[in-house]
Amino acid sequence: MYFLKKIIPFLKPYLKYLIIAIICMILYSALNASVAFVLRDVIDEIFIKAERFGSGEEVVTKDYSFKNIINKLQNKKTPPEDEKEKEKKKQDRIIRTKEEGIKYAKKALVFLSSLLVFMFLLKGILFYIRKYLNFYIGEKVIFDIRNFLYKHLQSLSLQFFSEFRTGTLMSRITNDVAIVQTSVPIIGNKLIQEPVTAVALIFVMFYLDWGLALISLVVFPIVIYPIAKLGKKMNKATYRAQVKMGDLNAVIQEIISGIRIVKAFGMEKYEIGKFKQINQEYFNQVMKGHRAASLQIPLNEFIGSIAIAVTIWYGGWNVVNGNLTTGTFFSFLLVIFQLYNPVRALGQANMKFQQASAAMKRIFEVINRKPSIKDSSTPKELTGFNNTIQFDNISFHYSNRKDIVLRDISLTVNKGKIIAIVGKSGAGKSTFVDLIPRFIDVTDGEVKIDGISLKEVSLKSLRNLIGIVSQSTILFNDTVYNNIAYGSLSTDKSDALFNLEDVVQAAKVANAHDFIMKMPDQYNSIIGERGTFLSGGEAQRISIARAVLKNPPILILDEATSSLDTESERQVQDALNNLVKNRTVFAIAHRLSTIIGADKIIVLKDGKIIEHGTHDELFSKEGHYRKLYDMQFKV
Repeated sequence: MYFLKKIIPFLKPYLKYLIIAIICMILYSALNASVAFVLRDVIDEIFIKAERFGSGEEVVTKDYSFKNIINKLQNKKTPPEDEKEKEKKKQDRIIRTKEEGIKYAKKALVFLSSLLVFMFLLKGILFYIRKYLNFYIGEKVIFDIRNFLYKHLQSLSLQFFSEFRTGTLMSRITNDVAIVQTSVPIIGNKLIQEPVTAVALIFVMFYLDWGLALISLVVFPIVIYPIAKLGKKMNKATYRAQVKMGDLNAVIQEIISGIRIVKAFGMEKYEIGKFKQINQEYFNQVMKGHRAASLQIPLNEFIGSIAIAVTIWYGGWNVVNGNLTTGTFFSFLLVIFQLYNPVRALGQANMKFQQASAAMKRIFEVINRKPSIKDSSTPKELTGFNNTIQFDNISFHYSNRKDIVLRDISLTVNKGKIIAIVGKSGAGKSTFVDLIPRFIDVTDGEVKIDGISLKEVSLKSLRNLIGIVSQSTILFNDTVYNNIAYGSLSTDKSDALFNLEDVVQAAKVANAHDFIMKMPDQYNSIIGERGTFLSGGEAQRISIARAVLKNPPILILDEATSSLDTESERQVQDALNNLVKNRTVFAIAHRLSTIIGADKIIVLKDGKIIEHGTHDELFSKEGHYRKLYDMQFKV
């Protein structure tokens, strides 16, 4: 079973708790089945024989005492008694008068009632221990799955996240894991306990009357087919429903993030209709699963009723003919009714497992994905950047696209130089700079830092040398301090690399300190999701302060001022001028006025470098760069 196959590795750390729970289940099931014997003795030894005590008939009874139970346990392995000893014990248990009978019945009632209370008390204790341990194991397993899944997501490359919509991934982390969460405790509560209970009850049935047991159990194999058939339908319906739930989450996420555009274009009605359609598809799949689940219980009850009817007919016939005692028959009926519960529970557990299997498949579609960018088996650690970054005849294309994004690029960048990359949209500018921190890997050629191939360098040490300020400012719904100090944050505050003074100094370099001090809680102010409580220029300067604090020798600026107004651009540009000092800089420029002072400008077109040089050199050539420049500054 797919679900069990995938969940077992997560169960292994809690094996000792599972064993304790299983022992409690076995003892609980044994006690549960033993109730039938107590009921049999209550009917046969008290109610049935009570009518015979006053008739003058000699009645053989049992010895009801805890002392007798202890003696039986102690003499368990002693040799069998001879016939004389057996006859003597039988004579000691014969009731000859009504008074003796009443006395015996009262003693038996006290004993059997006390035994019943003790059994249910012990059952309750065992049930509590088993139930608690099962839930503990279940919650810990889900805790581990969530952590494992989130940790695995962090290891995956950027290309993976471009293939999955955010809402779809959120659905797998939340909804799919939630379905598994409801199913894990069933492993102990149902999958182990119910078969143990069923086996114990079947043993009691055969002990009471093997012929009646065989007739009663003939019908039960028929139950397996509808359970299996309906389970498959549930699996398919659940998988499809979860796919639609992922689509729903994706639509919600997209609408919330793009609500300004929706309202600006008056597309509320269209978006409502789109959501309603996907919601209807989700509803249809969920109802298919509910139909399968709803059919199971009435089908099982109908088949079970046949078994009970046959048992009543056959058992009643044998009681009438004197081949079966009334107590044994009613005890047998009790066991039949008890047996129905584990059979029904197993059917319900199967439905849950089918749902969990569908959810687990979706979870493992993520877990089974391997990072396309990873360290070599023996990565080299970089302690700094000393000389050059080389691009040796590199080319790149995405696996899901046929066109080549970059082709045959060779470039050497010396330490401390500012390199500007310009070109029209789609020329390959962002792809080019993404090669430096190894967000992607070249398809052909090689990128080297200080003569070492990036593929031989550990990702952590490489990215520690690089700071990034992008056009799309990424800030978190946290304090100003935590956003600036993000690269050094630790769950253990004693491990923090920077103190408040360091953060303040970085903010001053980024021209951010003044507006931060005007915020309600200054550096402890919450800036909102994606910095919604900040203007575009303020958010960008927080991002620059983060890069300043990291103090990287290599800096990537991805159109950092393109979306700002003139005043904000001036403030951010001043901050950038402070940031780029004494660093090796790769700057993607949309506004060419910002890169006039670059040491070298490379012009990309269709993934190739078609021009390179300083601003003055390229301007005087009157080539592609000159056309781009004239277009921006044409009056």
